[in-house]
Amino acid sequence: MKRLIQTWVRTSAAAVAIVHFFTNVALAYTPEKNYWAERRRNIESKNGGQEDNLLLAALPAATSSAALFQSLQPNSRTTSALSDDLAKTLPLSLTAGHAKLFKALEATHGTIRKVWMPAHNAGERVVVHIQDVHQNEDAQRHIGGAVESLMKAGAAGVVGLEGSFEPIDVKSYHDFESREVIRLTADYLLKENKITGPVHAAMTTPAPLAPMLGVDDPTHYNANVDAYRQSAPRVEAYKKPWAAQKIFVGQRKERGLFTGLDGL
Repeated sequence: MKRLIQTWVRTSAAAVAIVHFFTNVALAYTPEKNYWAERRRNIESKNGGQEDNLLLAALPAATSSAALFQSLQPNSRTTSALSDDLAKTLPLSLTAGHAKLFKALEATHGTIRKVWMPAHNAGERVVVHIQDVHQNEDAQRHIGGAVESLMKAGAAGVVGLEGSFEPIDVKSYHDFESREVIRLTADYLLKENKITGPVHAAMTTPAPLAPMLGVDDPTHYNANVDAYRQSAPRVEAYKKPWAAQKIFVGQRKERGLFTGLDGL
């Protein structure tokens, strides 16, 4: 009886192995082959048996990764930085009264994350606060693009910039006759982190120039610079103790926390 059971088990196992081999190895791609063969026959029948008219799916042609990235960007002419969900939370008087401003802020340069409304006595002026990313050419170009869009729409009364404490005069560059020279100069200065995106936009835009004003407080700005200069040399010295402390805390968590709490 025992031998009969063993024989039955071996036979069943062999049968399962054979079925598995043919369905998952030998004939694994048969359905896909049949699908594409059928699709090919249908296309050829529509083209009268000609294969020259086949159109194959492909990525847009691009000469560089940067060009490919740009080709995949959304249509900035039709996409607003103000999402529908956020717009629904705003008073109609705000969105309608400042439609020109909201239309000028395009999603290709960023998104509007939050709109603050004063509790009382809301005025007609709007402050657009753009989060800065220092010494990043791509981010600065997007910031400059947003500022230029506001200038072109006539929605920028004044452009306030950090890191400066007085008016910034770029009118001579903006009005310079040779625009290509100004563009090449501004591109180089931006690439070398010598100017910011908004200054680049002011130099190169054909739109009427909005006044540019440094809005930093000299006392607070210089204090922040001093704090950075004092702390920067100490960064490397504190990295090793901090890394050791993270390892120590991680080991304590593994030993002392219940399952499910170690990710907190």
